[in-house]
Amino acid sequence: MDQERSKDSQKRPDELTQEDNAAERWFTIACDKAAQGKQNEAEVAIRKSLNIRDDYPIAWAILSAILLAEGRETDAEKAGKKAISQCKGLKMTWPKMRSIIFYKGIVKGSSWKDPRKVVIESITSNEWGTLLSALGKASKQNLDDVITVVEETPTEEVRTPITTPKSYGTTGKIYEMRAETESKELESYIDYTPEKQESTSRTREPRKIRPLVDDAIKQPVIAEKSQQPSDASIWFTAAESQIEQGDLKDAEVAYLKGLDIDPSRGEAWLSLSSLRMGNHQYDEAVVALERAVDLMPASSAAWYQLGYCLQKLNKWKDAIQPLRNAIKIDQNNAEFWMALGLSEFHLNQIEASARSLLRVLRIAPNHKDALFHLAMCMERQGNRQHAISLYLKLLNLGGLTHTMLKRMESAFTRLGRPHEAREARRQAEIARQAIRH
Repeated sequence: MDQERSKDSQKRPDELTQEDNAAERWFTIACDKAAQGKQNEAEVAIRKSLNIRDDYPIAWAILSAILLAEGRETDAEKAGKKAISQCKGLKMTWPKMRSIIFYKGIVKGSSWKDPRKVVIESITSNEWGTLLSALGKASKQNLDDVITVVEETPTEEVRTPITTPKSYGTTGKIYEMRAETESKELESYIDYTPEKQESTSRTREPRKIRPLVDDAIKQPVIAEKSQQPSDASIWFTAAESQIEQGDLKDAEVAYLKGLDIDPSRGEAWLSLSSLRMGNHQYDEAVVALERAVDLMPASSAAWYQLGYCLQKLNKWKDAIQPLRNAIKIDQNNAEFWMALGLSEFHLNQIEASARSLLRVLRIAPNHKDALFHLAMCMERQGNRQHAISLYLKLLNLGGLTHTMLKRMESAFTRLGRPHEAREARRQAEIARQAIRH
């Protein structure tokens, strides 16, 4: 069998059989669908290609990208490792390949609602293009025949560097445990710091893809059967048990296995997103949350967490609509209004931010973050007395963080209140010493 595959992989284009051509046709269809963001159809096509020709490293890599775009980490890892194993000259680990795919091979649409698209290119000016070029050579696949030019992503949508919410609802335990056992496992596993994606614009005209037979691929994906449990509920129960025991990494794996079996479980997507948020994987948490809000549009928790993750990615404008959706469902949640006020503040929508922060204070009169940001809003609007009264209320509440007290010291100095500035500085020193101990 291996000898036959070896011979097939060394064939010249003019020696390809009808079966080889069929595999390449399905591969071309898959690339086209993946570039359009139609990942379900792309997966069907790529699996058909691989059923015909298993020794096809570039197809395994594209399948890995398709699965990663859908948030299916476990399956994506299997496909990626298969691609690596079939390309002997490729000196790369799966974590490195995953990083390249996630930050160079996948682009988002014009809004969080739009599907993720897979970039298909052989340009060696970036890591993804270089990787595809190497895999294409190993597969005897001419990428120029299947290149699809992905729409250019506007500069405002380029990934920005990452900077957990407080315990919320049923996912609170995950945050509490993460706070107690902050881990650097993922940092050593892979560098998740997003890099700005290079423009996908091309100076050449896009090549036309061969006519596609859409009806032929509108079939359910036939997944490989394993000896593992086939009931998704078993995996979800296991995940909950592992969370109770503090095994968050195993819990994430269990959720992914369950969702591979039954991807219609909104609560599972929400719990998975919470685990990823606990690990500061906000990009990947967004993927899970997009599935959660589609399945549970009446879940205020899902909308709130989606808005929160977008804020962590510095996408303050994109966060506003999800947060408003959360507020429509639950208008008496102070944290929802607080998050909305923060987005508006960062977008310099000072009047709107002040209104949102006042709603927070109606629900929770001593909410420290709301008092602090409202005071800054009053300063920006020139209402010095109101700002001073809010800062004074905060100072009298006590229990403030070192960072907030230092910023209040500067504010009191700006506002001509030296005595209060000294008091803020004194409390800041006490807070700093408390952190040391």
